[in-house]
Amino acid sequence: MAKRKPILTSKKTRYVRPTVIILGDGETEKSYINRLKELDFFENVHLKYEKGNEFNFETKIKEHATNKNVIVIIDVDNATSNSPKYNEIKRLVETKKYKGQVFFNNYAFELWLLNHIDYFSTPITDKSQYDSSMNEIFGVESWSRYKNQRNRKKIMDMINKDSVEGAVKNIKSLDRKTPFENPSSNMDECIDKIKKIK
Repeated sequence: MAKRKPILTSKKTRYVRPTVIILGDGETEKSYINRLKELDFFENVHLKYEKGNEFNFETKIKEHATNKNVIVIIDVDNATSNSPKYNEIKRLVETKKYKGQVFFNNYAFELWLLNHIDYFSTPITDKSQYDSSMNEIFGVESWSRYKNQRNRKKIMDMINKDSVEGAVKNIKSLDRKTPFENPSSNMDECIDKIKKIK
């Protein structure tokens, strides 16, 4: 009786996407990260959002010490010089250990959202000053008072892969990379950084 030859099977190597932890301070940021996940905008990573604030971001970064891919997104809210918020944001941004991990919008995340659809570079001094542009661009009335799930969905439904690339281009054009300039953002660098993670 002839010996049977072993059956050769090909082994496929399965690529496991690294997890990127996004630390943010609001529900709108969470909705945005979930939208990027829906779009599979970053085909190279898995995104996970955790809520915090500037006073506990450092603790949260330490909680994920085994993951080198932890990113912080901060709303500067035009923090006044020497206020606790100003000092904490300044410290986080300037700490060498966190270089390339802290991303910001001044005044708020709305600056980043608006730039998905149209170039927005108007300095504001209060969040309600975004309302007219949020209504004009996303069709959401009185956004500062009605940040509810329905209105967030309305905004997120207008965001697609092309609009994210448009926001990157618009924020690069804004070219203000100091958190306390009004307005300023480095969210373009955040998107570029995540794209490069392997």
